[in-house]
Amino acid sequence: MIIHPTTNTKPLAIALLGIVFLLNASNHPSIAQNALPEGISEVELGHGWRFVDKRGMTLYHFESDQKEPRKSFCDGECASIHPPLLAATSNIAIPSNWSRITRHDGTKQWAYKDMPVYTFARESNAGATDGEGDGWSIVFKPLRTPFGLTTAKTVLGHVLASQENMTLYVRTDDAAENCNAQCLANWPPVLAPWIASGFGDFSVLPQLDGNYQWAYKKQPLHLYTRDSGPGDVRGEGVDGVWRVMILEPAPAHPPWVRVVKSDAGELLADSNGMTLYALHEEINIAKYTYLGSEECLGECISKNWKAAKPAAMATPIGNWSIRVNKDKSLQWTHMGKPVFTSKLENTPGDLSAILLRSHMSWRPIMYRIPAIQGTRHRVPPH
Repeated sequence: MIIHPTTNTKPLAIALLGIVFLLNASNHPSIAQNALPEGISEVELGHGWRFVDKRGMTLYHFESDQKEPRKSFCDGECASIHPPLLAATSNIAIPSNWSRITRHDGTKQWAYKDMPVYTFARESNAGATDGEGDGWSIVFKPLRTPFGLTTAKTVLGHVLASQENMTLYVRTDDAAENCNAQCLANWPPVLAPWIASGFGDFSVLPQLDGNYQWAYKKQPLHLYTRDSGPGDVRGEGVDGVWRVMILEPAPAHPPWVRVVKSDAGELLADSNGMTLYALHEEINIAKYTYLGSEECLGECISKNWKAAKPAAMATPIGNWSIRVNKDKSLQWTHMGKPVFTSKLENTPGDLSAILLRSHMSWRPIMYRIPAIQGTRHRVPPH
């Protein structure tokens, strides 16, 4: 903490110390808060910690459970796909932030911060996060950040971000004198309150103009004025010295997967540039009809879609796994959903397959969706 000199600094220093203590007190977890129920552990990531069960399988929250604290709204078929993480009924000590709730059938289920906890039955390997999305989120403890800073998800991975979720950057040449007035106009420093104190990998650096700037691992943090909104990473690699402050890189892709451009943005494609689609089977099974067109099933699938089959000795990586189909064939999956290319497309980046109403269970696997025109974000003045 930095205290500016006054005629009588002692009362001011005591008051400021009290303020800083109150601001930071909640950020210092006690031993009890760090404890975990038996059979649950943490996986450390750059932007926080993911909770897993004793098999190493990822744990999840259900969005609908927000309706009422300590109550599960996932039963029946939902619970067969997302089995509740059951808790022992013995009188054991329960760690801080954790609790046991009673389900409709009388069994006990673990809850974290009053939200019931589940696994995902369709995950095939430890460390996968196939159950994320469609109302499900990972049970996660985020990295502690200073007030005004946070973490955000981008195509490059989880990054440090401003309070407005704008991506933060660092200079790789580590020379502040190389950034003149014009440079600072394009790369505004992330200012820290003058009473702020550093902790962990975060520190406060004085500037020549008397202000103070946040730094991460001794690297000063900056915004980039040409980023239009949250998730933008347009400053990555600019002038060969600016880099996004990545905390946890995005999951890797298999070597045969490419990123190609399309009318809807950048998407993932096979080695020939053909768009990769994930089949959302929960929609397919429902056999919805779209203005009189029945959903493509059975022979329609084999006629119009080609399964993405792994090469010999291929192994799961990132969000990509390999499943065994009913006919014993192997197929790539992305986030637990089987992956296909369309036999109706022959141009890289083509998306014409999803224009057919009977093929709406297939969704292109997007890499980056472009910002909507007219939503340019204005960096707030410091």
